[in-house]
Amino acid sequence: MTFPNLKNFAVSSLTMRFDSPAIVTTPIQGVKIPTNDRVDINIDPTNDLLTGADTLEGAMPIRDKIIDLLKRGGFDIRQWASNHHHVLDNIHEKIFDLDCAVQEEPIFKTLGVTWNSHLDKFFFSVNSTMASERVTKRSILSKIARNFDPLGLLGPVTLVAKIFMQDCWKAGVDWDESVPQNLHSKWTAYVKQLELVHDLAIDRCILIRNPKRIEIHGFCDASDVGYGACLYIRSINSQGHTLIRLSCSKARVAPLKKATIPRLELCGAQVLAHLYSEARSSLIFQIDKIIFWSDSTIVLQWLKKPSQKLPQFEADALSRGQSPAEFIQNQSWFNGPSWLTKPECEWPQSLEINVSELPVPPKNSVFLTSNKTYEIVTSDLFSRFSSYSDMLKNHLYHNNPVVPDEINYAERNVIKLIQREQYLEDIHCLLKNRPVSSSKLAAFNPFLDEHGILCVGGRLLNSKVPSDQKTPILLPSRHYVTDLIIRETHLRTNHFGIRGTLATLRQQFWLFDGKNQVRNVIRQCVTCIRHRPVPLQAQMGNLPKSRVEASHAFDHTGVDFFSPISIKEKKYRNTKTLKAYGCVFICMVTKALWILSSVSDKVVLLSFVINLENLRV
Repeated sequence: MTFPNLKNFAVSSLTMRFDSPAIVTTPIQGVKIPTNDRVDINIDPTNDLLTGADTLEGAMPIRDKIIDLLKRGGFDIRQWASNHHHVLDNIHEKIFDLDCAVQEEPIFKTLGVTWNSHLDKFFFSVNSTMASERVTKRSILSKIARNFDPLGLLGPVTLVAKIFMQDCWKAGVDWDESVPQNLHSKWTAYVKQLELVHDLAIDRCILIRNPKRIEIHGFCDASDVGYGACLYIRSINSQGHTLIRLSCSKARVAPLKKATIPRLELCGAQVLAHLYSEARSSLIFQIDKIIFWSDSTIVLQWLKKPSQKLPQFEADALSRGQSPAEFIQNQSWFNGPSWLTKPECEWPQSLEINVSELPVPPKNSVFLTSNKTYEIVTSDLFSRFSSYSDMLKNHLYHNNPVVPDEINYAERNVIKLIQREQYLEDIHCLLKNRPVSSSKLAAFNPFLDEHGILCVGGRLLNSKVPSDQKTPILLPSRHYVTDLIIRETHLRTNHFGIRGTLATLRQQFWLFDGKNQVRNVIRQCVTCIRHRPVPLQAQMGNLPKSRVEASHAFDHTGVDFFSPISIKEKKYRNTKTLKAYGCVFICMVTKALWILSSVSDKVVLLSFVINLENLRV
C-alpha cells in the first residue's frame, strides 16, 4: 500500500517535558565517532571540555577533531582557551572567552575553578570577607557553599569548615541565631586565614613529560573528627625522573554518633574505593599500577606503642583538617610523600603483626543473679515496636518468607512471656496443681493449655465454637503488648468503636477491665481523632394515632408491672417485712398514672373500671 500524498512535518518547538542535557546529548550520540577519537576526546556538550596534548603538534589535530565532530551534530564551539597561543590560530575572534577579554591576565573559570592559562596553574578565589558582624548558622553555611572545590584540592581546609558546622548543630543553634562566643571567635579566625588561599597556585598538569610508567597511589585515613581519602598520580619518564601530583580527594566529617577509630578507618577505605571508581572513568591514559595505602594496622600497634610516636600519614590532613596557614605550608599535600620518588624497594613495608605476641588479658568469671529477668527482657524487647505484627515478625530472627505457623509460634512465646511477668505466682500454683483462690483470677477458673498459656475456663467445652472462643487467653492489664494487640485489632476492624473492637478481641483474648483499656487505646488513634466518628443514632418512627389525637383520659391505656419490693408493716424495730407488687396504669394521651398495691385480677379490673368512670365524670 502506498500513499502518494504523504508529507513529513517536523515539530519546530518543544511540546513535552524533557531535560535540556538529554536534548543536547541526543544529536551527539547520533554522530559516529572513530574509536581512536573516543579515547582522546570525551565530549559532553552540557559542560566545559577539558583536553590537551604534550606537544603543539599533538594538540592541533585534537582541536580540529572537536570542531569537526560538533559540527556534525549542529553545534559550534562557544569559547576557546589554551595555554599556547598557536592553538588558537585560525579561530574567529568572536568565540574567544569573553571574561578573559576584559582582564589583563589570561584567567578563565572552568567547572568552578580559576585557571591561569599563561602560568598553566589553578587558583582559588575564596571570599574571606565577613558579610556582617553577626555570625549565624545560615551565614556559615552560605560561606561554606561559596567555596566550590569539585576535585577536593582544598580538602583539609574545607573539612575544618564542615567540622565547625557540625559543632553548631551540637550546640543546638538555630538557623538565624547567633553562635556562642567560643564558636564565633574560631569562625572569625578561620575566615581571616582564608586570604592565604588566594596565593595558592596548583599545577594543572599532573603527568611528567613523555611518561613511561604511570601509577595511581591512594591514601585513606581517619580520626575522631573525620575521615577521607586522596589519589596521587605517580609518573616516571625514560630518564628515571619521577613526578607526583595530587589528582583528587574526598573528606567527610565523622558522624555525631560516636564511632570507634577502626570503624572510621574502614569508612575511609570505602571512600577511597568510591573515589578511585569515579576518578578512573575520567582518566584517559593507561595506568600501569594501582596501590592503595592505609595505616589501619596501627590499631593493633596501639597496644604496644602510643599513637603520638607513629609517623604522620599522608591522608592525615583529610581526617583532622588544617587551617589555611598550616595548609599552605604542607608541601606533601600536592606533591605526595617524599618516599614515592624513591625506588619501590625503598618504600615502607607492611607491618607484620604476630597475634600470638599480644598479651592475653586474664578472664574473670562473673556470676549474676536477678529476680527481675522477665521485666528487663520485656522492656527491651517490646518497647521498640509500635505494631504487634512487626513485633512477631522480628521475633523470628530471619529474613525468609514468614509462614502462618511461625507467626503462631512467635505469638505463643510473646504471650507466655508477658503472662509470666504479671501472673508468675498463679502459674506456679497451677503447675503444682494448687488452687488460686486468693488471686483475682480465681473467678475465671484459669488453667494452662498444652502450650503453657494461661486461659479462661468455662462451661463451653462441649460447644461447636472455635477453641479460642471456648477458652480465651488471659491478657495482663495495663501492659504495652496488650495495648499493641488492641491497636492491631482496632486497625484490622477498620476502626471499630469500643464495643466492636472489644467484641472482636474477646473471640480470642480476655482482658481485665477490657472496656476501659480499649477506650484508652482508641482515644490515641490519630485516624479516629481526625475524623471524629459519632455513633449512629437511630431515627425514631412516627407516634401512633392514639398518642396524638385528643381523647378522654385513660381511653388508651398502657399497663406495666414492677417486681416485688420489700416493705415493712410498721415503723418499729423487728417488724415483719413483706413483698409488695405493683401495677401501673399510664394514659397514653395525658400521661396520667394510677398505681395499685395489689395485682389480683379482680382488684385490678375493678379498680381500673371505677377510676375510669370517675375520670370521665
